[in-house]
Amino acid sequence: MRFLLILLFSASAWSCEKPLVINYGPYVSLLVVDQFLGVFHQSLAEKTGCKVSYQLHKDYDDYLLSLFRKETALALTPGTYYDVMIQRGYKLVASESRNKKRQIHVIAKKKSAMNTLKDLESHKVAIISSLSLSGSYFKGELDKLGLLPSVELHFNPAYESMVLSVMKGELDAAVVIQEYWNALDPNLRENHLKIIKTFMVEPDATFYVLKEFAHLSPIIKEELTKTIIDWDEPYEKAVGPELLKSLLQSRLDQFMRDNQ
Repeated sequence: MRFLLILLFSASAWSCEKPLVINYGPYVSLLVVDQFLGVFHQSLAEKTGCKVSYQLHKDYDDYLLSLFRKETALALTPGTYYDVMIQRGYKLVASESRNKKRQIHVIAKKKSAMNTLKDLESHKVAIISSLSLSGSYFKGELDKLGLLPSVELHFNPAYESMVLSVMKGELDAAVVIQEYWNALDPNLRENHLKIIKTFMVEPDATFYVLKEFAHLSPIIKEELTKTIIDWDEPYEKAVGPELLKSLLQSRLDQFMRDNQ
C-alpha cells in the first residue's frame, strides 16, 4: 500500500496542464528524432503526466531567436551555448559525458577525387551554419591550413539535403555530426559515400529547462538516459570554439538591445 501511495503521489507531482515542448536545433534531423529520441519523449510523457512535443528548427537564426525568446520549456543545445542560456534564465539539467570525444565528419561522394581537406580547395562544401559547432570547427581547421578563403561554403540547414546534394554532384563535400552519419542507410555509407576527415571534439550536448520548470529536472535527467547520448552531471562551463562563444554573446546583446 505504501508503494502504491508513493506512485500515486509521484504521478500527481509531475502532472502539468500545458505540454512540455523541447527545442531542437538544425543539428537534430527528423531521422535522429525518429530513431533516437522518440523513446525519450514517450517515457518523459509517462513519468511527468504531461504531453511532450518538440520544435525542430531548420534554421540556426530562428533556433537561436526562439531560445532567446524562451519559447519552450526544454532545450537541447551545443555546449557552447551555456553562457547565453544561463543569461536567459535556463537551468542546466545535464551535460554530455566527457569520457569520450565526439566526431564530426567531412564526407564526400565515394568515387570523387576528394580525399583530404586540401582537396577541397576551390570546391563547394556544405555546413549547417556559422552558429553550429560543426561549422565552427570546420572553418577553424580550414583556417589553420590557409584554405578558408578558397573553399566555397554553402549554408544548408538540413543534413538530408546536404547528403542529397553531394550524391547529385551539386556539392563536393558536407560536414555532418556522427549521430546523423550513423543513422544513414548502411548502403549509402558503405557504397556511395566516404569520410575524408574526422574531427575529434569535446562532448558538447547540454539539456536545459526554464527555471520555472526546474522542479522537473530530476525526472528529465533520469529519462535522458534513454537517449543515445551518454549524460553526466551538469558541466557548468561553455564548451567549444571561442569564436562561436563570442558570436553567440554578440547575438544575445543585440537581442537585448532590440527588446528593451
